[in-house]
Amino acid sequence: MSVPEALALEAHISATRSPEQREALVARVRQADDRTRGLTSAQRLSPELPCPFLEDDGRCGVYEARPLACRGTNSLDAAACAELLRDPSARAAFVAGDRTFPCYLEPVRAFHALSAGMQLALDELHGLDTHPLELTAAMRILFDDPARVADEWLAGRDPFQAARGADSTNNPRVNVLSGRRR
Repeated sequence: MSVPEALALEAHISATRSPEQREALVARVRQADDRTRGLTSAQRLSPELPCPFLEDDGRCGVYEARPLACRGTNSLDAAACAELLRDPSARAAFVAGDRTFPCYLEPVRAFHALSAGMQLALDELHGLDTHPLELTAAMRILFDDPARVADEWLAGRDPFQAARGADSTNNPRVNVLSGRRR
């Protein structure tokens, strides 16, 4: 997720949850962050590591403010999607790029285009750090002090350093191609 998405998600949660509901959600996010810190996206893809924003009924509890990556994710076959998540060999084949599932590509492409455009604009126009964040780690950082974290980011500092996932790279070529030229 991006910093603006994290800020919007935190604002949504603060506006729509009672203090008790917010604190329960914050506790789930902290627990998930403790379990997933340092894992790659592929390692996080596991039924044992569900998104902390999922409700007891399996639905997204922040659907209205979900990040672009979640908005772009779709499946035309729930059984195939479940198999890729729950069957270890199918999951390994999916992570390796040897297996896919039926989905509409347009929402996935739209997510990538919107994300790239936002990264480029924030970097070129404002010099803001646009490296992607790992959702649970970013939200944990924000829940502690949203106003201070937002102010630090807008001032050009990096309060989200601990939310850089294990997938992050310092490869200059990747950073140029993705719009992260620092």
